[in-house]
Amino acid sequence: MSRRWESGDDIHTSDAVDYLMDLIRGQSPDERIYFRKIKNLRDIASAILVDASSSTDTEIRAGGSKIIDIEKAALALLGSALSIVGDNFGIFSFFSMGRKNVFVNVVKDFPELWNDHTWTRIPEIKAYAGNRDGCAIRHTTARLLEEPNKTKLLILLSDGIPADTGYGSKSSSDTSGYAI
Repeated sequence: MSRRWESGDDIHTSDAVDYLMDLIRGQSPDERIYFRKIKNLRDIASAILVDASSSTDTEIRAGGSKIIDIEKAALALLGSALSIVGDNFGIFSFFSMGRKNVFVNVVKDFPELWNDHTWTRIPEIKAYAGNRDGCAIRHTTARLLEEPNKTKLLILLSDGIPADTGYGSKSSSDTSGYAI
């Protein structure tokens, strides 16, 4: 509820009394005696896009977790949090094998519920081949724009190493340097 409006849903009793008291005293009253009911509704759609290229299969440090495992843990946490607050969200993974073979896989689609069935798809994500971030981002953005929600977020989980055949030099020896 928000007070002190010149027009609104109803009259705020305390502000109306102050108005009358000011009139009786001969003072200029504050005419903002209404209140408004303001609904704070979340209207968000989030697309979580995770890099599942072979570079995510590397360990952070010797004996440590692999990047892909950390991404999966983040997906489980994000999915659970978004589900609890009631946001609309989808989870997608991607990898590529050249510019004409970019694969975007649906882990959880927007209309699906977050439940045991969708949650158990996260461990099935495997690191494979290269990654063309731009193509996957454009595809996921197009999917996100189809959602009716007012606010749309795209979250990219990646190791930050874009690399694929056809990037960079003709021999493809410096693919990640070129892509970065």
